[in-house]
This record gives sequence, structure tokens and C-alpha cells, in this order.
Amino acid sequence: MDSFEWNKVAGAVLMTLLIMTVIGHAGDILVPEPEPGKSHIEIAGAEAAQTTQQAKAPANQPFSVYLAKANPQQGAKAAHICETCHNLQKGKGPKIGPDLWGVVGRKVASNDGFQYSDAIKKIGGDWDFDKLNEWLASPQKMAPGTKMTFAGIPDEQQRADVIAYLNTQSDKPEPLPKVTSAASAQPAQGAAAEPSPSKSAQPAQEAKAPANAGLDQRLAKANPAEGAKDARICETCHNFEKGKGPKIGPDLWDVVGRKVASQEKFSYSDAIKKIGGNWDFQKLDEWLTSPQKMAPGTKMTFAGVPDAQKRADIIAFLNSKSDKPQPLPK
Repeated sequence: MDSFEWNKVAGAVLMTLLIMTVIGHAGDILVPEPEPGKSHIEIAGAEAAQTTQQAKAPANQPFSVYLAKANPQQGAKAAHICETCHNLQKGKGPKIGPDLWGVVGRKVASNDGFQYSDAIKKIGGDWDFDKLNEWLASPQKMAPGTKMTFAGIPDEQQRADVIAYLNTQSDKPEPLPKVTSAASAQPAQGAAAEPSPSKSAQPAQEAKAPANAGLDQRLAKANPAEGAKDARICETCHNFEKGKGPKIGPDLWDVVGRKVASQEKFSYSDAIKKIGGNWDFQKLDEWLTSPQKMAPGTKMTFAGVPDAQKRADIIAFLNSKSDKPQPLPK
């Protein structure tokens, strides 16, 4: 091969190397090296999604954050059931449990006219916000052996609302924590940080029965799982499980369709005996609305469930606690 041919070969090799170098630099310019921890590929909307997640409040907030945002009016509704065993008004004195007027800040086991168990006496100190929060979360866990059969309130914000309400039931309410700028940037768990519901989430709300719906309509749309939550407070005085028998009140297993005042091993008041008939859906709805109105003189101190759909949910739950549940309206 003469020198001319060698020159052509060498030129071709050099040109190939030059082209590869240019392409490599162009690639570096068009696709730069990612920063540490980042991917080459960016997905539209991913950054916005991360920002939304970071805006949510941490799971373990101090209780003072919930208390600063507490709603005493909501707490009053949630505490309505407490009137089964406690008086909340000034001067009413104890019932099954001690008087709760002025309880916030009061010394533990100090209510005159009430005989406390040793489990409560061992708590010591005062009923400050933190202690009340611990108590309402689980009385049995805080004071093993207590006669208080209430299972507790699992939701922290609801406990804060109840405590804020109890705090109003006093001649000298304690000052509640203030909402700080840091707290306002971290809303309570499950609160306003959540994105607004989409259209696909709205049908669940629309499925609720109208406010003026009849009992059959409400029962047709009843949610036994929600009823179980609302009926949890009833465990203070009643058993729901088969074969457990009566407590302060009669056993509620298989109550739907059962003859009124018919449970063995329980002594019913004359007020209950006068009702007569069976505990059908209509009668249970009337009872849950206002026991005192339905049976004046009853020993049942429960004030009632004012929300009609909640009553239907509770009845649907009670109906499930049976070997042979009654058919609900369609």
C-alpha cells in the first residue's frame, strides 16, 4: 500500500475519533449529570405531590397542638354520652361516676360524696390536660382495675374537643394553649392539609339519607361499622357479645326483635316494663332518641342520640349482633 492510501486510512480514523468526541460532549450538554439523589427522569406532578406530603402534619404531634385547635361545641356533642354516668352541671353531685363540674385542674379522687376505687386513688396529682388526655385514651390502661368500663376515645382531636368542653364546665376554666405559627403550619392529623375531595369522592356523601328521611330510608343507607363506633360508649353499661350477660344494663346481644324487658337475670324497672311489645326498629329508634321521654322514670340516664342517621347506624350495628339478624329495609 503506497503512502497515499495510508494517509486516507489515517484520515478516516482521525475523523471517526473526532466525531465520537463531539457526540460525547453534545450528550453531556443535552443530558447533564444528575445531582446526588436525583433521577435522570423527572415525572410531571411528582414534585407537587412531594410538596403536598411534606405539608402534612407529623403523626406524633404534641397534645397541646390538638388542644389549641379544640372545638368545645364538638366536645359537648362527644361528651353527651358521659351523662350516662356523670353529671356535668354545677351542684348536681355524683351519679354512677363522680361529678365532672370543675374537673379540669381538680385533684384526682377529691370529689366529695363519691367513693373512689383504689385504682383511681393511685393516680395522684391533678386532672391537668395531659392526664385527662391519657385517661380518655384508655381508662383501663391508665388505671388497671378501675370500675370505669368506658373503652376510651382513640381520636386525639376528639379527646381534645372533649377536654376543652369539660374545661368550660367550671367557675374558673384553665387557659388553653395558643395556636403558634409552627402549629398553624402543621394542622392536626387528618385536618385541612388534605386535598379537597374529588368528584369521585362525593358520591359517598351524597349517599346519605336526606335530613327529613324516614327511618326505613335511613336504615337502608345505614353503616353498621359507623354504628359500632357510636355504640362503643354503650359498653360502659352493656355487653354486646353473645353469652356475656348483663352489666349495669341488660345484655344487648340479639336485642333487635326481642320482647321488651324479657332478658333473664336482669331486673327491669317498671318504666321499662310498661313499654311492652318487641324492640323493633321503630321502637329502638324512639328509645335511642330519648330514653327518658319514651319511658319516664327509667333508670337509664343516657340522654339520647340526636342525629337520626347515627341512630340508624347504631340500630344496624345492634342488628348484626345476633344469630338471626332482622332484614333491613332495601
